[in-house]
Amino acid sequence: MATSSPSKEASQIEQQIRKIDKKKELCILDFLDSYSSDVLVREYVTLLLKNKVLPKIPENPEDYFHTKTNFDLSVEAHDIIINNFMNYFQVDYFQNNVVDAMSRNLALFNPINNFWTPQFHLLPENTLNMITKIKEAYVAQIQNQSLEGSNFSKELILLRIIDRIFSELVGPNRNFKFYSYQFCLHYMKAKCEFLKTYPIKSIDWDKKKTKIVHSKPKWRKEIPITIPTKFNNHYAKSISVRIKNGQESFSFKDVMKDVENFQTMSKQSTSDQVQDSNSKVRPIPVSNFNSKRKKAKAKRKSVKSDRQPEIPNRTQYPSTSQIQELIQDDDSTHNRIQHVKEPNVKFSLPGSKS
Repeated sequence: MATSSPSKEASQIEQQIRKIDKKKELCILDFLDSYSSDVLVREYVTLLLKNKVLPKIPENPEDYFHTKTNFDLSVEAHDIIINNFMNYFQVDYFQNNVVDAMSRNLALFNPINNFWTPQFHLLPENTLNMITKIKEAYVAQIQNQSLEGSNFSKELILLRIIDRIFSELVGPNRNFKFYSYQFCLHYMKAKCEFLKTYPIKSIDWDKKKTKIVHSKPKWRKEIPITIPTKFNNHYAKSISVRIKNGQESFSFKDVMKDVENFQTMSKQSTSDQVQDSNSKVRPIPVSNFNSKRKKAKAKRKSVKSDRQPEIPNRTQYPSTSQIQELIQDDDSTHNRIQHVKEPNVKFSLPGSKS
């Protein structure tokens, strides 16, 4: 049996919804494109078409209190409906705050990221200002999308309440009049409870400041401004020590020799990698790693805090004095440098052959 395409299916559902929502009050039409992929959208549509009642709060709920009936809902139904109404009020309170903030172009949060920019203190002011504008645009989009999505959340919550009430109404009580009575009764009950228990804040939005923080280096905040001249780099510590000790030569001949040595090491590293990849792959033996790990963990717990466990087969690294001897001994360095593996990086200077 052939299945209808998602677009055709959405079109058919839209026609059924329009028969119920004749004034186009519901937000569901904005989310029908994801009907086949989003279970919440499918739940919304199912409940709406099942009970054929708009998920809206009546303008005057008190008008429905004159209905007389001896029928009451179950304790479980009371609990579920009240909790859902509390969820509804919480979303509604959130929306009111977001609308008030957005009407004054206020950001309700400051986006934080872990994106690291090297030498951030040397960025021009124009770049810093642009980063702040991007953060403001990002926050505005997040707030706007949250506001629109919350409309869906509120309507889905009301549809669940409606369905729960209708599931309890049976026989002559299963009609719109008795449903409206129970709906409005629980609405007023939950509203009173929400106003008593929820930490509602009285916010003066005209005095509220945006949460966006304009990021800039410390020296730009100081008065008077002192332009940074720091040049030290963490990765240049080793060569800096050698420069200060007079162990580095900057003659053209020596620099070219360093370049050739680096290129030789790079080629050797590439060759070693190719050999490793072409070598015969040995089957991985069955390992009892987990049991060994548990034993090792138990052994570490048994070791006293003031006593360090011995590390078997620990590699003996050369001392600083031994490294200095290797650097000063040209022959020794030349014999050993071929075995050092460096990253596979190729570069060439103008006028030189790679």
